[in-house]
Amino acid sequence: MLASVAETRSVAASTSALPFTAQVPPSEVRVEPQETEHPAPPKGVVCSIRGSGRPVQSNCGDSEVVVSEGRFGKNPLARVRLEGLSLTWGIFRGTGPAWIHAEDANARISGFAPTTEQMFTVTTEIPVLPDHVWLLEEAPVKIARGIEDGLVEVSLSGDMIEGVDDLKWKLSCDALGYDPLPNRGVSSSRVRATGSRAAPTGPKLRLRTQPGEEPFATLKSSSERLGLALEVVSVLGDFTRVRFFTSHARFDVWVASKEIDRSGLGFGFGRRSGVCVSRGTVTPVERALIVEDTSVTIGRNQQRFTAPSVELVAGAEVSVVKREAGFALVVPQGRIQPSDGVAFFVPESVLGPPRQL
Repeated sequence: MLASVAETRSVAASTSALPFTAQVPPSEVRVEPQETEHPAPPKGVVCSIRGSGRPVQSNCGDSEVVVSEGRFGKNPLARVRLEGLSLTWGIFRGTGPAWIHAEDANARISGFAPTTEQMFTVTTEIPVLPDHVWLLEEAPVKIARGIEDGLVEVSLSGDMIEGVDDLKWKLSCDALGYDPLPNRGVSSSRVRATGSRAAPTGPKLRLRTQPGEEPFATLKSSSERLGLALEVVSVLGDFTRVRFFTSHARFDVWVASKEIDRSGLGFGFGRRSGVCVSRGTVTPVERALIVEDTSVTIGRNQQRFTAPSVELVAGAEVSVVKREAGFALVVPQGRIQPSDGVAFFVPESVLGPPRQL
């Protein structure tokens, strides 16, 4: 049954509107095992997301963030490789860097880092525009801003159909995770057509929640035709109801009949790849084990200060670059590393016997 025009206008007024707060049914929320207890996020955090880290999908290494002592880039402390870490993100109201706590077998750190390049995961297929748009399970999203307790604004990231990533959705934090994405392909075979097939006739397809209403989104392509497989559900006047999948979402919408070809067969999708750069290294002179938990002393611009938010854990293996005045300059093994221009120092007393390289 079609909703009233008045009801539809309130939902489909513009692409920038946030029409719906997506909530995950309690039975569908994935409960991840709690390996360790993380500290509570600082005041002002409206959304906490825990996970095991995520690498960029590329062939040249891990994704990294620079963790700083201050929220807006003050005093960079460490470079943290995100893959395989036990970590928590804390999203503040509005925009700006997030709080982060990360730890592995060698070290733990709390501080602040930007989320502009971070991809989070939708933990289960979830409606974001009731009866019309769903985000697929494991779809990658970027967080645009924190809204209020338990709510954030997100957009999809990396969908192969132009225009899908432009849409903003209001999402419950319970619907988000931060874990490695599966390395799987996406294709138009997801459309299990029970009706006839169709495809767009040109480079644009305008999506509506009801026939005759203003479009809430426009999908685009730089080629002559938008590559999208459509399933025709019904026709009403000059409009056709269609269903289709993109890389990370599914749609049940109305389009102008003149914008589709009922003989079209649709197309498949590809995936994007990333690029990365290498970093310089230092040459250690020995290795040693940390014999007790210890806070790191940060060295930067000829100055040193203690950073209680960065700790090396008892049993952690470190490369010792040099020793001087009762302190050792060390580089820990693992995914938490000194930031560019920063050195980690620990008292020599917390180092075990030297080990062979």
